[in-house]
Amino acid sequence: MSPRKYGLNGNSVDSEDSSKPFLKDRERFYDILRHEIARRKRLQYLVIFPWTILAASIPFILVGAGLLVQDAKNIRIPTTIYSPAQHVIKYGPVTFNGGFDKSNKTPYQGYPNEANNQAWEALYNFGVIEVPRSEAAKLVNTTMPVPEDPTQYVVELDVFHELHCLNHLRKMAWGVDMGVDTSNETEVDAFHEHMDHCIDSLRQSLMCSADVSTIHWLWDDDDKIYKADPRTIHMCRNFDAIRDWAFARRARPNDRTTYVSDPLQNGKTRW
Repeated sequence: MSPRKYGLNGNSVDSEDSSKPFLKDRERFYDILRHEIARRKRLQYLVIFPWTILAASIPFILVGAGLLVQDAKNIRIPTTIYSPAQHVIKYGPVTFNGGFDKSNKTPYQGYPNEANNQAWEALYNFGVIEVPRSEAAKLVNTTMPVPEDPTQYVVELDVFHELHCLNHLRKMAWGVDMGVDTSNETEVDAFHEHMDHCIDSLRQSLMCSADVSTIHWLWDDDDKIYKADPRTIHMCRNFDAIRDWAFARRARPNDRTTYVSDPLQNGKTRW
């Protein structure tokens, strides 16, 4: 028979009854402990999970950033082919003259006459220039030395060639006598070949530059229709700066019938 236990008040206390509060406290303690462990696990999960996702995403972020950089590179203006005039290039907005306003014609418009012919020729008639060997060595297209001074080389900026072609087409469009002997078939064929060259050269140049400036449309109250307005703003290279640079380097008269060996080309200076 188990000994009877007595409480503080002298009353007998059964051992099972006396252990119940302790058991309840212990169960409550373990419940709290379990909840605390679960809470800490949830907290760790909430803290660690975002960093895990971020770490897993880094490779994809880097790949995406690389693609964006690559796309950005693709839309940048690429490095230009070397030109001895590239350091004088400047840009600025220019509003084009539509040419339809009779009161606001440019000096280059109208039937060919002494004034506008001179204006046209002043744009390009010094187009052939000389550059030193140090600059000629950087050219992507090799050229010829000047016979009178083989340390200098002959080049022409393409813009002046294009203006030369356009001036010839202008005169032809106005029906100006181009000095071609129409009775000489060879001379006529050579002239047509020259004009065909000029037209296609200008086509290639226009497609190469591919000006994406926008022509806008305006409402015409008189004709009750909206019309294209060619008075548009373009971002242009400063032609005057390029012309001044070229004029200061215009080529001297030289003997084009004299062959000069070029050290830059190891003798490969033939057509």
